[in-house]
Amino acid sequence: MHGLDQVTFEHVAVVYQTELLGPSGQIDLDYNATRLKDALAANGYTMALRVLAEAAVQDVFTLHARRALEREYGRIVPDSQERIAEVLDVLEHDGYPVAGADGYCFHFCLLKQWWAARFRDHYAPLA
Repeated sequence: MHGLDQVTFEHVAVVYQTELLGPSGQIDLDYNATRLKDALAANGYTMALRVLAEAAVQDVFTLHARRALEREYGRIVPDSQERIAEVLDVLEHDGYPVAGADGYCFHFCLLKQWWAARFRDHYAPLA
């Protein structure tokens, strides 16, 4: 589109930031968020957003963060442990954070950076 004879690493970095993470890429990535909203009940969707924000901004959703989320939702959802387990199953099934030794981490860099960009300026870590 720009009449370039050669593509450099710098071009790729610009396209990644401005297209994939920018407005053009939002359509595809917003589909993932919409899919979650359809798959989970209201509290489950909110829990999923908290898990995704934590995993994206803090690099991992730890067991400590999970316990904090369970305590927080335990006040309004009587079966918060089971609900969070269900949320984690849906997230893992949909290709979001996967379980690892330290907790749940994103394995797809684009999704991690997209979620981090959405929440990094206004997210308080769970721990």
